[in-house]
Amino acid sequence: MITKRIALFAAAAAMLMSADAAFAQRYGRGPVATVCAADINRHCNRLHHGRGEVRACLQSNWRRLSHDCRSVLRNPGGGQRWR
Repeated sequence: MITKRIALFAAAAAMLMSADAAFAQRYGRGPVATVCAADINRHCNRLHHGRGEVRACLQSNWRRLSHDCRSVLRNPGGGQRWR
């Protein structure tokens, strides 16, 4: 009985975590938006999220970006890869 409850709880937690990650990606709080927040504010703050403008701006400012931001842009998980 307890094992069944633990399994159900684990399944529900996994579903919530994956839904939260999808929501974050869709609404600008994915890994790139989170890690690159300072770089976005510094170099791309007047651009709109969700249309590729911010990513293009970050790419055009590649050498000025922080090491962590460049790292997440190279390997953003399920997103697109650069360089």
